[in-house]
Amino acid sequence: MVAAAQAGDADLLGSCFAKDAPGEFQAFRAGTATAKQIDEFKEFAQEAKVGEEKLDASGEKAVVQVQFKRRAEELNVVKTKEGWKVLDF
Repeated sequence: MVAAAQAGDADLLGSCFAKDAPGEFQAFRAGTATAKQIDEFKEFAQEAKVGEEKLDASGEKAVVQVQFKRRAEELNVVKTKEGWKVLDF
């Protein structure tokens, strides 16, 4: 997700979010995000550093530490048949 956001790749970014992701990410999933939304997310993700991840006992969910330029976040991700997807942060 971080690399897709940094590149401003709307299609790739949309594929990074889980179906159950909150509404604020659904425009990315649906491919309806505006150029402004994409640019704002791109700016937010610039210089982001991905840190450690912690898997839950099932191995199906994880929390990934990411230091964005303005703040630190914990990305909650879930394993799907298409790969790991962001649920929320």
